[in-house]
Amino acid sequence: MAKRILIIQGHPDTLSFNFALHAAYKKGALSAGAEVQEKIKWCEHVVLIYPVWSGAMPAVLKGFFDRVFFARVCV
Repeated sequence: MAKRILIIQGHPDTLSFNFALHAAYKKGALSAGAEVQEKIKWCEHVVLIYPVWSGAMPAVLKGFFDRVFFARVCV
């Protein structure tokens, strides 16, 4: 049975090494028969790819987590 994988690429620059890692992981996962989509409830496996800047994740990824996971807690 194929795994359902969500890949979250948290680097704002599409020409970055992190973006290349994302593309390579996605290609490998697809070639192994896994499904790769952009839905959190759907997935069985989550892959986070991001650089660590000054000991923290990029603001774009922090904003993603705030909107997706923490907004529902505050409602």
